[in-house]
Amino acid sequence: LTGSAGFESIASANLFDWASRVWTLGAALTAPLFEGGRLDAAVEAARARHQELTAVFRQTVLVAFGEVEDSLTDLHARAEAATVQQHAIESSREALRLIEMQYRNGLVGYLPVIDAQRTLLANELSAVQLHNQRLASTVLLIKALGGGWAPRPAANESRPVDPG
Repeated sequence: LTGSAGFESIASANLFDWASRVWTLGAALTAPLFEGGRLDAAVEAARARHQELTAVFRQTVLVAFGEVEDSLTDLHARAEAATVQQHAIESSREALRLIEMQYRNGLVGYLPVIDAQRTLLANELSAVQLHNQRLASTVLLIKALGGGWAPRPAANESRPVDPG
């Protein structure tokens, strides 16, 4: 309920007379009386949207965890492969050393030396390729964790100004 009271008069001399007094009393209703279920439907729509966004968020988190786990597994496997490859390189070096010693003593021809060198070079090439794959896997792990980097500008290129 609201009400108001006051005085009104055209002439200022009669402003506070009993006849110039006015008052009002009334009720104001600001809530809707009938919406036909529109408010309930809006609430249900908001709840459904919340559930949808929650499911999308959970799916995004699960995908991110999967990508991180895949990257970590890949890095672990490549690290083990690099260890095995390093042993192969050491073995190839030792085999080359022994064959070169046999060649210098006249026990074998030069073909086994060339073959041992080729084996060593192939193992070293495999090690470099594994190292490259490990670096790529590291970049994928950084990406899966949400990281990034800005490339360095070339020596003759100026760096753009970051507006943010």
